[in-house]
Amino acid sequence: MFENEQSNSEINLNLKMPPEQQDGDFSMKNLVLTIYSAKKTFIVWCCIGLALGIIVAAGYFIMNTFISPPEEQGDVKVTLTLNYSGAEQALLPNGVEFDARFFYEEISLWENAIKAAGNSEVTVGDLISRLRSLN
Repeated sequence: MFENEQSNSEINLNLKMPPEQQDGDFSMKNLVLTIYSAKKTFIVWCCIGLALGIIVAAGYFIMNTFISPPEEQGDVKVTLTLNYSGAEQALLPNGVEFDARFFYEEISLWENAIKAAGNSEVTVGDLISRLRSLN
């Protein structure tokens, strides 16, 4: 009985086995399918990223619009008050007419100013070259 049944019976099994992928193999198809299957989560994260980008851009715009940038560091402004007779007529204390070249030529003036400021890192040459570059 078993012998007859075995010869006449057939069993067809259709098994679909996914192809084996090697470790580290990247497939764009798998990435797209993963994103598609998690599309709600993906869209939520995209919206969060977009919102954060808009917030950062708005903050940057506000900071650059309403907050004034600091003046250049290293700039020094000096107010020179002359309190001797003849200063109103642009004369120096020795009676000579005031000339802007005096500030470049009179080194003792700069040495005294540096000593009064207590800054030993600056030299007279540095100050004079900086003044000439400004003109």
